[in-house]
Amino acid sequence: MPFEVESTTAEQSHTCYCHLWETKPEFFEQQGIPRGYCGTCGICGEMGHTRAHPDAPVTGAWCDSCYAELSRTTPLWKVVRFTFCVALFVWIAYLLWRTT
Repeated sequence: MPFEVESTTAEQSHTCYCHLWETKPEFFEQQGIPRGYCGTCGICGEMGHTRAHPDAPVTGAWCDSCYAELSRTTPLWKVVRFTFCVALFVWIAYLLWRTT
Protein backbone atom coordinates (compact mmCIF):
# COMPACT_ATOMS: atom_id res chain seq x y z
CA MET A 1 0.00 0.00 0.00
CA PRO A 2 1.47 3.39 -0.95
CA PHE A 3 2.12 6.21 1.46
CA GLU A 4 2.92 9.91 1.29
CA VAL A 5 6.53 10.84 0.54
CA GLU A 6 7.86 14.36 0.21
CA SER A 7 9.30 14.88 -3.25
CA THR A 8 12.79 16.35 -3.45
CA THR A 9 12.26 18.03 -6.82
CA ALA A 10 8.58 18.95 -6.67
CA GLU A 11 6.83 21.18 -4.21
CA GLN A 12 3.91 18.80 -3.78
CA SER A 13 4.01 15.49 -1.98
CA HIS A 14 3.04 12.41 -3.92
CA THR A 15 2.00 8.89 -3.17
CA CYS A 16 4.54 6.29 -4.21
CA TYR A 17 6.06 2.94 -3.27
CA CYS A 18 9.37 4.12 -1.81
CA HIS A 19 8.41 2.48 1.49
CA LEU A 20 9.39 -0.86 -0.08
CA TRP A 21 13.03 0.17 0.41
CA GLU A 22 12.44 -0.39 4.13
CA THR A 23 10.75 -3.77 3.81
CA LYS A 24 12.02 -5.33 0.55
CA PRO A 25 15.09 -3.48 -0.75
CA GLU A 26 16.05 -6.45 -2.93
CA PHE A 27 12.98 -5.72 -5.09
CA PHE A 28 14.51 -2.44 -6.29
CA GLU A 29 18.12 -3.62 -6.18
CA GLN A 30 17.34 -6.40 -8.69
CA GLN A 31 15.95 -3.78 -11.06
CA GLY A 32 18.91 -1.42 -10.63
CA ILE A 33 16.84 1.38 -9.10
CA PRO A 34 18.82 3.60 -6.72
CA ARG A 35 17.61 4.54 -3.25
CA GLY A 36 15.25 7.49 -3.18
CA TYR A 37 13.32 6.25 -6.21
CA CYS A 38 10.83 3.46 -6.75
CA GLY A 39 10.59 3.23 -10.52
CA THR A 40 11.89 4.23 -13.93
CA CYS A 41 9.90 6.82 -15.87
CA GLY A 42 7.90 5.16 -18.62
CA ILE A 43 8.19 8.27 -20.79
CA CYS A 44 11.79 9.51 -20.61
CA GLY A 45 13.59 6.68 -18.76
CA GLU A 46 14.82 8.83 -15.85
CA MET A 47 14.51 7.63 -12.27
CA GLY A 48 11.09 8.39 -10.80
CA HIS A 49 8.32 7.12 -8.60
CA THR A 50 5.62 4.51 -9.12
CA ARG A 51 2.33 6.25 -8.45
CA ALA A 52 -1.18 6.82 -9.72
CA HIS A 53 -1.69 8.84 -12.88
CA PRO A 54 -2.85 12.36 -11.94
CA ASP A 55 -5.99 12.20 -14.11
CA ALA A 56 -6.62 8.58 -15.05
CA PRO A 57 -7.34 5.37 -13.14
CA VAL A 58 -3.94 3.77 -13.86
CA THR A 59 -0.63 3.39 -12.03
CA GLY A 60 2.79 3.83 -13.59
CA ALA A 61 6.28 5.14 -12.98
CA TRP A 62 7.02 8.75 -13.86
CA CYS A 63 9.78 11.23 -13.05
CA ASP A 64 8.63 14.49 -11.47
CA SER A 65 8.85 16.54 -14.68
CA CYS A 66 6.86 14.02 -16.77
CA TYR A 67 4.33 13.67 -13.94
CA ALA A 68 3.87 17.45 -13.91
CA GLU A 69 3.33 17.40 -17.69
CA LEU A 70 0.76 14.61 -17.32
CA SER A 71 -1.14 16.62 -14.74
CA ARG A 72 -1.37 19.60 -17.13
CA THR A 73 -2.84 17.61 -20.03
CA THR A 74 -6.46 16.51 -20.35
CA PRO A 75 -6.63 12.78 -20.96
CA LEU A 76 -8.98 11.33 -23.53
CA TRP A 77 -10.89 9.32 -20.92
CA LYS A 78 -12.31 12.56 -19.46
CA VAL A 79 -13.70 13.54 -22.85
CA VAL A 80 -15.13 10.05 -23.37
CA ARG A 81 -16.72 10.03 -19.92
CA PHE A 82 -18.29 13.45 -20.48
CA THR A 83 -19.62 12.40 -23.91
CA PHE A 84 -21.07 9.20 -22.44
CA CYS A 85 -22.83 11.13 -19.66
CA VAL A 86 -24.34 13.60 -22.14
CA ALA A 87 -25.48 10.76 -24.42
CA LEU A 88 -27.01 8.92 -21.46
CA PHE A 89 -28.86 12.06 -20.35
CA VAL A 90 -30.20 12.63 -23.89
CA TRP A 91 -31.30 8.99 -24.16
CA ILE A 92 -33.14 9.09 -20.80
CA ALA A 93 -34.76 12.43 -21.72
CA TYR A 94 -35.88 10.93 -25.04
CA LEU A 95 -37.39 7.89 -23.30
CA LEU A 96 -39.24 10.10 -20.82
CA TRP A 97 -40.46 12.44 -23.56
CA ARG A 98 -41.61 9.54 -25.76
CA THR A 99 -43.71 7.94 -23.00
CA THR A 100 -45.66 11.12 -22.21
